Amino acid sequence: MAKYIKGVERILKRWDGTAYKPVVCLTNTDFSQALSMIERSNVCTGGDVERSPDTISRSVSFSGVVVDTSELTGGMTDGETIEELYAAQEASRASGVADQWVLAPANDSTYVQEKYFKGFLSDANDSFGEGDATFSGTITINGVPTSTDPNE
Repeated sequence: MAKYIKGVERILKRWDGTAYKPVVCLTNTDFSQALSMIERSNVCTGGDVERSPDTISRSVSFSGVVVDTSELTGGMTDGETIEELYAAQEASRASGVADQWVLAPANDSTYVQEKYFKGFLSDANDSFGEGDATFSGTITINGVPTSTDPNE
């Protein structure tokens, strides 16, 4: 029988210069990798389309609920809130330097492997409407993620 992996098994963290701080109260993370293709069609191909690989783009999307962090316990007490992520986004825009991130196992998961990467928080938003206030964002990754922490 297959073991199903729960979504809470992986957490997103941002390096703040001294430690990786988790993004508080995540409900979802998505890692995406897309290969763009070059397409050619000409007389030499008989009108058939030929495809060859070009570039790979990678991103991480995430979402969560906005909470009063003064009442958090455990590892979330020193986590990144959406407001801190907005400030980090402004800082990386001003400096032109990508932040260091990690998608890491939240528990002792043997399935979830660390993915360390540099990237820009290219999209961030919060929503205050009916029900719980929520936030979401997208990190555009520079380069190839690794399983090795560059800060060790």
